[in-house]
Amino acid sequence: MRERHIRLKPPLVVSGHYQRYAWTVRSLIALYPRLFFPVVGLKARERSWMIQDETRLVIDGFPRSANNFALTAFLFAQAEMVNVSHHMHAPAQVMAAARKNLPTLVLIRKPGDAVLSWVGRFPHQSLAQALKYYVRYYKAILPLSDKYVLATFEEVTSDFGKVIGHINRKFCTSFTLFSHTEENQEKCFRRIGKNNSPSADRNRVKMSHQDTLSSDKYKSLILEADKIYAEILTVTRQTRSGE
Repeated sequence: MRERHIRLKPPLVVSGHYQRYAWTVRSLIALYPRLFFPVVGLKARERSWMIQDETRLVIDGFPRSANNFALTAFLFAQAEMVNVSHHMHAPAQVMAAARKNLPTLVLIRKPGDAVLSWVGRFPHQSLAQALKYYVRYYKAILPLSDKYVLATFEEVTSDFGKVIGHINRKFCTSFTLFSHTEENQEKCFRRIGKNNSPSADRNRVKMSHQDTLSSDKYKSLILEADKIYAEILTVTRQTRSGE
């Protein structure tokens, strides 16, 4: 396995109210590939994460759904560098991959855990904003469920080799499986870096929002997010069983 240093930074790393506004705009256009890619592609870093002619795998999902670990563990396992498009956190990326018939891995995490982790990482984001985008993201790609492999946060973080196996079977690829040992997992976390790995400080921020998320104010949004989570899991599991 080759040593690689992977620089992972979330999109739109700016501060305060501007970042909230920027993400709101980004999340709205993320459903429309013809609009999304020209706009977001103005940033060189994100342009490099988009689908290219050399792309052999697409990894995407709602933020804080083990995107960093999936990318790092996948590259860690490969004997040679593989061009992976990643971290767009946009339905447009999955739609584009489906049109090109590219091997695609979509990541998903239970909505409550995902949005709490998001606001823990980016405190300026609101719970309502996160929940609404969670629903929009997975609703948009649900009709494409036969075009990608879906993996839960738990699957990625407990047996990512098995996830790569699902990709190989579905897309007739021959990617090397990740040996999900404690040692390899720790190596991946070190490569990801402390800013993107689990931390006690962010866990405390998440816990401070837990009661808020459980309040009546967010009840309808949580129910809608839980519904789409269950629906997309059911549909993709049916697709996987038919492979």
